[in-house]
Amino acid sequence: MASIFRSLLRLITLLFFAGNTLLLILIIISGATNNFPVDRFYWVQADTQGIANASDITRWTVWGACQKSGDVNRCGTDLSPAYPISPVDNFGTTTDVPEPFISNRDSFYYLTRFSFCFFWISLAFIGISFLIYVGTWCSYGFAKVVWMLTAVGCLFNVTAVVLQTAASVMARNAFSDADREAS
Repeated sequence: MASIFRSLLRLITLLFFAGNTLLLILIIISGATNNFPVDRFYWVQADTQGIANASDITRWTVWGACQKSGDVNRCGTDLSPAYPISPVDNFGTTTDVPEPFISNRDSFYYLTRFSFCFFWISLAFIGISFLIYVGTWCSYGFAKVVWMLTAVGCLFNVTAVVLQTAASVMARNAFSDADREAS
């Protein structure tokens, strides 16, 4: 009975590692392609009508500022990693851009750029933990290594989520305070 419970626990842990790794991969590639399901992921959507070089509704992903087309994102060809939620930098203008994006430009810029880096670091640690987790079934020494890698990965993941959430909420509030719809 104990061996069945232990095997079930190992399988559940393996599924959680696989799920966490998959979700980190989906976060990192959001906006990198116009294919399902990645074309539905974004951090912030806002009414950018009237801002030069912007579409009527813009969705920010970690790879670019994309145009909303139905329920999906349509990203252009000028994608780049660690794309900031910063209309001043994204559209190259300050005209009709909500004031917080101009006065706090560095906050938006660096919060979103560092979160991308921290998601990558987290993926590296969690991914390696996932790959060597099966070794813990043979040796207790592997368990210690997996635990340490997972702890570091989780620390970077939490930091990335905090940075990205702060930037997304600040951006949503900046657009809302300027009487532009944002979510």
